[in-house]
Amino acid sequence: MCDKCKTAKSVIDVEIRSKTKTITLCPNCIAESICNRTLRHAIPDGIYLSEISGKPNAVQVTDLGYMRTYDFTPEETIRFLAHQLLPNEFEALIKKGHTMDEFDLHADFYDDTGLAYQPLLKDTYVSDMKDYLKHTKLNKLRKKHIEQFLNILNDES
Repeated sequence: MCDKCKTAKSVIDVEIRSKTKTITLCPNCIAESICNRTLRHAIPDGIYLSEISGKPNAVQVTDLGYMRTYDFTPEETIRFLAHQLLPNEFEALIKKGHTMDEFDLHADFYDDTGLAYQPLLKDTYVSDMKDYLKHTKLNKLRKKHIEQFLNILNDES
């Protein structure tokens, strides 16, 4: 259940670093909190978030350091800020013209297939990746590569 609106919806745990606690929010409340900057302390310097006019549950992420703009859902915004986009989300950015030369997409964070080397929310990333494997049609070699990668991440925990 969402801690803010108190409705039973799909929810995401959001770690509030400056208050050393975790709150549970639904995607609508995450988008609202991000846009109202009530989660500002969880966002890196130089990154600005805003609502996308006419698109409900859409967040625009602007990286002033690199003058790049990304459009995401609230869930994708959290994964982007935590350097743990799913491979299909990473690939979609590359197809839109973004490159691995951009700080938040570079090779210290992702391999060239979009697997996250340093996810900040590792348990969430592993869970999201398991769902990705379950619901995405992949060839056997790609699936085995991802499974091996997840085993390595689990061993590091």
